[in-house]
Amino acid sequence: LKLVGLAFVIYLPLVTLSSLAGIWLAGQPVTFNFVFEPAGWIAGLALGLVLYLIQATSDELVFRAYPLQGVYAVIGRPVVAAIGAAVIFSLYHYSPANTPETYASLFVAGLFAAALTVKAQRLEPAIGVHLANNLSLFSIVQNPEVTPAEPIWRLAEPVGMSWALVATAVVAAGGFWGGFFRITGTALARTTRHAGLS
Repeated sequence: LKLVGLAFVIYLPLVTLSSLAGIWLAGQPVTFNFVFEPAGWIAGLALGLVLYLIQATSDELVFRAYPLQGVYAVIGRPVVAAIGAAVIFSLYHYSPANTPETYASLFVAGLFAAALTVKAQRLEPAIGVHLANNLSLFSIVQNPEVTPAEPIWRLAEPVGMSWALVATAVVAAGGFWGGFFRITGTALARTTRHAGLS
């Protein structure tokens, strides 16, 4: 749980700020409604964290652990395995309504989580990142069509995916990568020296 918590704490401000920056850079006119209601938000957060953690863990098992191991077993190259897992993740979310920007965003998210798993040789960092992403989207700054959870701010109008949001997500991923592995690099190297994906 330590690595989940560390990844969560590092990524939460990065993903929140990158989303806000992406909305601003896209030039979309957006109104933020401050809807924070302490009792409802805390109650929702207490329940939400449990549900977000279950969902993040199951997603990482299904979309990272198993595809990574399967592609790696066939190909034998971790980079190809990470790309393959990202493609599987993107295709799973197929919808006729999806735009190229949506698929690019899904691919970036899938590749980031897969690369984290390969680099760390464990799922915990990807779970922490996934948990932070969900908390940011659902409980901090929320698209009105996403969920009935109680956020701090809710956008007055839905904001669609844009290339600016994809770009700022890449920047957030890079910032997380540098910070997280600078903090954990030596410890991870000691505990994963004999792991399978290397």
